[in-house]
Amino acid sequence: MRWVLGLGVPIIAVVLWALFVAPEATVEAPAAVRIAIEVAILGGAALALVATGHPALGIAYALVVVANRIRKERALRRSGLHPDPTEGPSARPRAVQRQQAPSVP
Repeated sequence: MRWVLGLGVPIIAVVLWALFVAPEATVEAPAAVRIAIEVAILGGAALALVATGHPALGIAYALVVVANRIRKERALRRSGLHPDPTEGPSARPRAVQRQQAPSVP
């Protein structure tokens, strides 16, 4: 049973992250869904550290996650890439598309 959890939970986390949270996510989910998945995955990792007897590491990890999220939000706001809340719940910044060089005949 432990090996099922040890393999299954990370695989599910990767799939959820790729579908909903990643910058190039394939599913346009509302911000609340993306945040809930992010909190569940990253919070679950912190709780797993605490549950396995490493409370100091779990707390330190949680603090780093929160600090990183705050830093990310501030950087997005400064850069102008932060989504406008008036655009609806699925507003999210998209990666800048690279322009392809014109083909030479």
